[in-house]
Amino acid sequence: MRTYTTRITLVNSYSTPPTISVSLGGFSTYHGTNPVIFVYPENVTNDGFDLVFTTWSDSLVYGASASWIAYGTR
Repeated sequence: MRTYTTRITLVNSYSTPPTISVSLGGFSTYHGTNPVIFVYPENVTNDGFDLVFTTWSDSLVYGASASWIAYGTR
């Protein structure tokens, strides 16, 4: 399994950790392999979260993008 993680810092903090909804925006993979990509949030805090991209097996990922939205109590 291969993983890339980046920390997202929210512009405005929440009073409790918000709910994060993530969607895969697009990706580029080698055409001779299966395109397997998961994207999800981890380590959600009041002021940010880790955005995680994961792939495995013979997938060869050149790039991927994601969109996200945070909602909860401020």
